[in-house]
Amino acid sequence: MNAFKIYLIFIALSVMAGLPTSAMDSRSLFDQGMEAYRSGNYGSSELLFKKIINSGEEEYIDRAWFYRALSIFNRKKYDAALFEFKNFLNRCRTDELAVESRYWTGECYFNLSDYPNAIEEYKRFITRGKEGGLVPKAHDRIGAIYLKQKRYDEAVLEWESAISKSSNLQENALRRLWIGDAYFRNGKLDEALQKFSLLVSGNADVKTVSMARMLSGRIYQERKNHQKALQMFNAVPEHLMGEEPFGEVLFYKARSYGELGDFLKARSLLEIFLHSNKSSPWYYDGLYELGRILIGGTARDEGIGMLEQVRAESKDARLRANASLLIGNLYLDQLPEKAIPCFKESLKDAEPGERNELLVLLGKTCLKVKKYDEAVEFFDTYLKENPFNRGRDEVNFFKARVYLEMGNIDAAVHILETIRKDNPFSKFNIESGYYLGLIEYNRGDMKKAAALLLEYLKQGRAGNTYDAYVLLIQLYVQKGEMENAGRFVNLLIRDFLGRKGVEVVIKNYALELMKRGRTARNYIDLIVSRFPESEATVELYLMFGDENFSKGNYEAALGYYERCLAGTHIKDRGNAFYKKILSLFNLKRYGDVIATIKKGNFPPMNEVQWTEIPLIQARSYYLLKRYDEVYLLLDIRHIRDFPKEDVLMYIKGALHVGDQRSAMEANEYLESDKQLFPESLYIIGDFFLKSGNLDEAELFFSRIINECPGNRFVDYAKVSIAEIYARNKKFPAAVNLLSEVSGKEMQSRKNAQLIACYFEMKSDESAIALTREHLNDLLAGQYGEEVVKYNLSYYYKKRDLQHFDQYVKYLSRYGGNELLINHLSAKIYFETGNYRRSYNYFYALSKTKNRYAGEALYHLGIFSLLVNRSATHAVSYFSRLADMPDADPALRLKAMIQCAIIFKELNDDKRARACLLQVLSGTERGLPHIQASNLYEAYGYSGK
Repeated sequence: MNAFKIYLIFIALSVMAGLPTSAMDSRSLFDQGMEAYRSGNYGSSELLFKKIINSGEEEYIDRAWFYRALSIFNRKKYDAALFEFKNFLNRCRTDELAVESRYWTGECYFNLSDYPNAIEEYKRFITRGKEGGLVPKAHDRIGAIYLKQKRYDEAVLEWESAISKSSNLQENALRRLWIGDAYFRNGKLDEALQKFSLLVSGNADVKTVSMARMLSGRIYQERKNHQKALQMFNAVPEHLMGEEPFGEVLFYKARSYGELGDFLKARSLLEIFLHSNKSSPWYYDGLYELGRILIGGTARDEGIGMLEQVRAESKDARLRANASLLIGNLYLDQLPEKAIPCFKESLKDAEPGERNELLVLLGKTCLKVKKYDEAVEFFDTYLKENPFNRGRDEVNFFKARVYLEMGNIDAAVHILETIRKDNPFSKFNIESGYYLGLIEYNRGDMKKAAALLLEYLKQGRAGNTYDAYVLLIQLYVQKGEMENAGRFVNLLIRDFLGRKGVEVVIKNYALELMKRGRTARNYIDLIVSRFPESEATVELYLMFGDENFSKGNYEAALGYYERCLAGTHIKDRGNAFYKKILSLFNLKRYGDVIATIKKGNFPPMNEVQWTEIPLIQARSYYLLKRYDEVYLLLDIRHIRDFPKEDVLMYIKGALHVGDQRSAMEANEYLESDKQLFPESLYIIGDFFLKSGNLDEAELFFSRIINECPGNRFVDYAKVSIAEIYARNKKFPAAVNLLSEVSGKEMQSRKNAQLIACYFEMKSDESAIALTREHLNDLLAGQYGEEVVKYNLSYYYKKRDLQHFDQYVKYLSRYGGNELLINHLSAKIYFETGNYRRSYNYFYALSKTKNRYAGEALYHLGIFSLLVNRSATHAVSYFSRLADMPDADPALRLKAMIQCAIIFKELNDDKRARACLLQVLSGTERGLPHIQASNLYEAYGYSGK
């Protein structure tokens, strides 16, 4: 804060503290007050001037009082300022200040919206004030008040007077703009354009010229000269668009582009205008215009939303009425019930001619949506307000139709007869024939109804010909006269094939023919070919689909359901979709079931279908053996609502992902099912068996035996418990339990286990006998491999090459047994002296990394040494074995001892000694260590 402001604050505080005036002279106080006033510090200046007034100093009191009042005015305390100026005028002795005070008194009244007193004060000032100065501004103020009061001619006179008394060119240019604006508002468009053209061609500032152009453009717009209007609007500089009111140019331009048919440009401008001009008085007009453009394009819903916003928020009744009418007309065809409140809204502010049209439109719309009482009310209002209007016949005619729909037949007949009596030449006399026929139809007099309708159709100007045809078709079908009905169906096809809903009439007739066992192929083909997207076609496809589905022709049914879903009609799409899924499932196209469901976008379905869809998906996953997806799809919380078979499916899925807790919980819901419960117990028990949890597995298998006697899973459980006994080396107990199994389903597994138990119990003869008895069955099933391995091992130990080779052939049928076959074959041939064959098997084992490779290398080394007499090859095999970290440690030590012996025979003491030292340095103290120690001493390495 600078020193001068601090000084002013000090003076103000001194005044408030009551320091004596004598502390400084009046001139100094006045100068300080004026300095504060000029710097905008009106609070300080007010206090300083008050100090002078209180001092009574004659020389400065008038000026101090005047500027004190102005200080209060500039603080926007208009009531207080008015009070001060009036007091000042009563005591002022300075004529010039008294005259100017009249202007500021007027300003106080103006800001207080007291326009009569403001005008009076301004005029007093004008009569006494000097040319120039504030006099033009007083005229400006009076003109502004007259403009607000729509006294446009008087406003113009004031601004003309201001121009004559002012030499400020820019201010006068602005006054000419105001005059043009007043002419524009007063409808004097030529005079307005003349004023604006002078401004545009003059030297006014850019904003004044831009306002003149904007208002000129609006005048051309009102005169429908949109090209000229756009020329004016486009001349407004772009940089002004962010300032009020120039942002409105965007709206005006959009309106002209829209009238010229350039909706893309209009839409773009309106979107910019609405985004940045929310406070503009034209905001809702812009929203209305943009909404009107959007509803005519692809963004219909967005446009309706904008029009609805105009209806809800705009304070312009006429604009709200127009928006309501637009929305109502949009809804009229598809959603007539929603159109009614819109038309009612428009009715409130409609002009007389529009009001009549809306009353009739409301009555007809209420008739369409079956609000009959309201329809009568609107028609009666029209008739009351238009006693002599020529449109009364139409209104009475529609009123009769309302009564007909309400069941008030007598009232309807009375109106129709009155029209005939009062106006025999009315066009509605002809149309009454149709409705009289309809009345007789509703009364059940088919003969009279047919006569009236046929007579009506003889009239060349019959407007309800289509409805008459339809009514006659229904009438003849009810009477069973299918040929007569077909005659009018054919007339419909000839004359009204493009009429909305005609395909439904043809379809219904075709179905009636089919019910009577008669062909309707030509009508069906016509509907399908001419109306492929219609609801009638979809219904036919669905019907044919259901027929084929019920007969088990799922491929044909699927084709019809897919045609249903290819259309756009909502009705029955859910049923078609559900049946499509079932058809795919029944065709075992489980992948297609899953893919279709995963796409989503399901049509509306009933609750049962919604519940079934995820179950069908889960069943498809299950049948594809994708058990983890089954588990993820189904929720244990809803398990009680699943079909029992699906509970079992869930249990399998849960076990597949290792969630045995959920599987056991789901199992409880199957207790009441005598067939599925033992299977569920078995599945869970088998899971524990394969997981190595034998105690838990035995518990579930035992429950089957104890709780489900007579069920086929009892044998399953006994065989599984026998397997548990075998794993626990309780072979006699396993054999005893297996002897109780008699069902054919478990014979192969039972025999396989018995053979294994007999071999383990050293009851080789029983095992061999049982194998020979059931070998073919075992080889054909899943349990043969283990039996073959037991037999192969047995014959290997017996050195029975004939049977050994036989079981090698059997085992070769099962993949993954090559290593075992090569190993046993190598050993049996080695041990029986067939070294060549043995060598081949050992060599094959040595070529890959496997658990037999070390043993193979050792035997190959022995073979090379003893049979081939090749020390080099022998060392190579033994060295490879010695370098194998995962080989049998004892075998590696033996290999190193063999290497030491060979190196000694080759006189390579260094390498021989290194091999023996490597054996001796190990922690193993068995036979190889003893052999190495003896050799080390025998070779004389101890003293070196």
